[in-house]
Amino acid sequence: MSIEAASDVCETEEAPTFTTKATYNYTLQPGEVAGLPAYISTGRYYDRGVKATDLVFYGPVGGTYVSAKVDGQDYVPVAGTMDEGRPAVRVLIENQPATSHTIEVTFAGAEGQEYGPLDVVHTPLVKKVPVETSTPGCE
Repeated sequence: MSIEAASDVCETEEAPTFTTKATYNYTLQPGEVAGLPAYISTGRYYDRGVKATDLVFYGPVGGTYVSAKVDGQDYVPVAGTMDEGRPAVRVLIENQPATSHTIEVTFAGAEGQEYGPLDVVHTPLVKKVPVETSTPGCE
């Protein structure tokens, strides 16, 4: 997985936007599916070798959800809620072996709200997750 986050918080006079892109790579090769032990891929809910992944994106305090895309196509999140004053949406992707998906979620901040530096916090994974942030106009 890799993550890119961007905001115009330092350039706009109106409500800022916050956009996060997560690219998820499923590296299992099709030829490896048959050899998977049952405890890894039971085939109970999905075909053997298919990996379902939930990603939950959180927006800024006081913000609102704007949009989501999966691989460039509009997407309606599986669920949405407010958590400690932050909008949150859940995106479910189903991964076939040897595939990659890019998930992009945009939130709007509250107009007049002061926001600190853009930061990304994610669930720890086995491998290091590259994270890039972009906030043009911020010092």
